[in-house]
Amino acid sequence: MIATMNLFGSVVPNLNTTFLIDTSGSMYSCLATVREHLSAYLRVHAVDIPNPHQTLLFNLIEFNSNIRRWADRCVFWSHPSVVVADDWLRSLEPKTGTNTLGGLLTTFADTLCQQVVLITDGIPDQEPQVIINFLQHQQQEKRPCHIFYINTPSNTEQEQETVVKFLQDLALLTRGSLTIAHFSRTGSLESLAPMINYQIQDATNPLLVLDTSLPTPIGGPPMDTAVSSEIGTLLIGQECLARKDKDGYYYRGKILNQLNINQFMIEFGPRSAGGFSESDFQPTYLFDIIHYTDALMHKIQTGDFVLAPDGHEGRFVPGEVLDGFEKRASCESNS
Repeated sequence: MIATMNLFGSVVPNLNTTFLIDTSGSMYSCLATVREHLSAYLRVHAVDIPNPHQTLLFNLIEFNSNIRRWADRCVFWSHPSVVVADDWLRSLEPKTGTNTLGGLLTTFADTLCQQVVLITDGIPDQEPQVIINFLQHQQQEKRPCHIFYINTPSNTEQEQETVVKFLQDLALLTRGSLTIAHFSRTGSLESLAPMINYQIQDATNPLLVLDTSLPTPIGGPPMDTAVSSEIGTLLIGQECLARKDKDGYYYRGKILNQLNINQFMIEFGPRSAGGFSESDFQPTYLFDIIHYTDALMHKIQTGDFVLAPDGHEGRFVPGEVLDGFEKRASCESNS
């Protein structure tokens, strides 16, 4: 079985999350795949024993002409809960109507919800600008809405333009993100195209850090230091070596986007075996990332400690150069 990316792999499960699923009639070809990806994502991040002080919460809501909640409010993200949720997901069927506003209002009404994952493929029943204007007045505490637009060959160019404009406005209003998920006519996921992530933009604003390590000098204010993470935007899309949490080894990958001032989302290459797994996408700290092109510019000589491929599914392992020398691009041209 060839491994594939998970539709929701780029969503960091660090907040209580409500998944808002469009089950309108136009979702008929893709709904089974969405269910499968969401079920896998929920299982990966579930815990065995809920801890009220540590465990995250989740909920599921579907919207068509009507709104249907799996639970009255967010519940513990545990394995037993996911088993029950999986049965509910399998009951989802395409119906008529796209009451996007109703779904959003129902989701935001739960005070336990801290972020929303919206999956939709079409134009809402309400005028898009009416939805934006209504939410601007109703949403007292903004919660990020991470949106996945299901784009299929049946969507016309005009529909795509209208929906994407609305979803971009919704992502901006909630300081969330928008990803376009390209599906085939048969309903399989072909590719993901991240469009915008306002949380990353917010994170790249200059950060003012108050230095309290020294006593306040007499007659003067505490020392402050301006720290900017704008350099992180230059790394997005770059090839890298990144350390996977699951085994501690380094693998080839690409910097997909920036999550905060020192953490990035890494997209690893396709694997040769396995099913849906979060190892395709992983939040990774800067100190576990090596710029691939930059690393290739350093010369190699006897005694150097290096990362080298060992032939095991793209894995790089630490080693020492016992003999040899290789001149790289960073070396001077003269001998």
